[in-house]
Amino acid sequence: MLYKSVVPSLSQLSYSIFKFLSNHPLLIAPLVLHPISKEVIPISNFRFMSGIPLNEGLTCSIFPGFAQVTEDGNFPLPSAVNPSVLYKAYNMGRNIEEAMYHFIVSYSYREVSIDGLDISDDRDLITIPKEVVMSPLDYYSTSPQTTQVELSINPPFDIISDYLELTRLALYDISHHKKFPLNPEFPGQLEGLDIIHTNYSSFKWSTGANSYFHMGHILFRINAYIDMGWRDRFIPLIEEINTSIELVDGEDIKA
Repeated sequence: MLYKSVVPSLSQLSYSIFKFLSNHPLLIAPLVLHPISKEVIPISNFRFMSGIPLNEGLTCSIFPGFAQVTEDGNFPLPSAVNPSVLYKAYNMGRNIEEAMYHFIVSYSYREVSIDGLDISDDRDLITIPKEVVMSPLDYYSTSPQTTQVELSINPPFDIISDYLELTRLALYDISHHKKFPLNPEFPGQLEGLDIIHTNYSSFKWSTGANSYFHMGHILFRINAYIDMGWRDRFIPLIEEINTSIELVDGEDIKA
């Protein structure tokens, strides 16, 4: 694990979340397929920033939540937003406080997706009854004759929504937390992890770049109780221990 002298910090937790997710079997196994080409869509790259990706393929972004400042320059109330870290006093005879860390895992995928471009060929999906008869005694009955409807699908939506669900399941994987803990050097106690919401940006396909850049994210909270003191945190990393032997009055003394 990357050595960090300042723990806990948003960057240290970002590295831990990356290590946790990039090693989870649900995000490594070939579970997500392109709905048209049927090719496996793996995560091509990870990064610690938001925004439109520059790389091809599926990008996984990991970054802290942020409380947006209003247009008039005022900071919003913490209760109405999800800031990077929200602190609460917790005085139970110890010098500790409650800390709630908010993080976002966002998936970005670039592919042209416009109405009528990708038509589903799944016969089970697009086949419907050709006729239906409704009556008070029988809610409805259908004829054996069928027809097919045209369904325009959005492949990036399929890909991103599948990865959002896999990420949700991974974050709740207790066994994986034991192997890749999010708090390997946490000076306090990690109390739990809560997923707040998932969100997919379903823009109008006709609004320029929105037909090419597709994004969805999952917002979650890491709850912890941390010490308010600092004197026991900044312990320098010991790289080596040097020893020497001196001869004193005919005896070997190790110093």
